[in-house]
Amino acid sequence: MEWTSEIDQGLVRKKQEDSIQHWPKENPKLFILGDGLGGLSDGDIASSTAVKHIYETAEKQNGFKTVTGLKKAVQQSNNRLKEQNSSRPSESHMATTLTLAYFQDETIRFAHIGDSRIYRIRNNKIKQLTTDHSYDRHTLSQAIGLDSHLDIDAKKLKTNPGDVYLICSDGLYGMVMDETIIQEYNKNIDIKKYSKALLKHALENGGEDNISLFLIKI
Repeated sequence: MEWTSEIDQGLVRKKQEDSIQHWPKENPKLFILGDGLGGLSDGDIASSTAVKHIYETAEKQNGFKTVTGLKKAVQQSNNRLKEQNSSRPSESHMATTLTLAYFQDETIRFAHIGDSRIYRIRNNKIKQLTTDHSYDRHTLSQAIGLDSHLDIDAKKLKTNPGDVYLICSDGLYGMVMDETIIQEYNKNIDIKKYSKALLKHALENGGEDNISLFLIKI
């Protein structure tokens, strides 16, 4: 398995509110991405808090063996952020998207809240694996830190040799069309060059949001 990542503030936002992390540090199996809600306070703290909690949970229990385990970790991240919000005025509540993907035994297990996404590229076709929790492009129906009950999008799917998985915030897919993602995939055998090309497109198309991504090639 090969992997790479990118994170960039973009050209418009005043601070970086995306957070990414992988576990373990060497030969990672788990990839975590959070996109703090820019319309609320401290999106950077929200995303880093949630991502850090998932990382620490993976470290403590040596990974995640089941989809249920991933979902439990997402719920615990939500509880932690809600607890922090309980001591803050309502107008300064924090929230974030949270997307985790765990690769092991020829499978991907993922758990997801919000509108960050996981895509799979297979046989030259791109497919979105996650479901957006949103009413429209700018309004989420679910996020970490706001509600006690979460309807977590979670699945276990088989991976095939040659699959490429793209985990990204809306700062990437909002600026780069699926067709362009496939075109760059066909141009770039090296995934590091591929990730740089995707980031370049997002910036050239306006870079209106923070941009973060992982690329994982099976």
